[in-house]
Amino acid sequence: MLGGFNLYQYAPNGLTWIDPWGWSCNKKSPAKNVNKPSSWISRKIWNKLDPSLKKKFQSAQGKGIIPPKDNQGIIKLQTTEPLAKSGYSHKLKILGKGGDIRIYGKQQSNGHIIFDKLEGH
Repeated sequence: MLGGFNLYQYAPNGLTWIDPWGWSCNKKSPAKNVNKPSSWISRKIWNKLDPSLKKKFQSAQGKGIIPPKDNQGIIKLQTTEPLAKSGYSHKLKILGKGGDIRIYGKQQSNGHIIFDKLEGH
């Protein structure tokens, strides 16, 4: 067993082979229209959002979310056991000065997460 190529491996590092969030833009794949909501936020949620939050989402779309140096971002995606009991598999937590906003989503069979419940805390 001298090693060599592993012909059965899927990919050496999935994050370098694919773009799971679709944030990588180039000439072949330009940024999406930032004036429309992303497909992973349902229209029901989009219409309830404060205009200032809509601007934040629109500016992040096509660019990605860059965390600050101390690694404490204002947007956190969490997957926890209690969410599964409520029917939701993911929670997007947006920290704010006046209170936090939580958007809950369910993972679809194609792997996409559709967020369709909004709560303020």
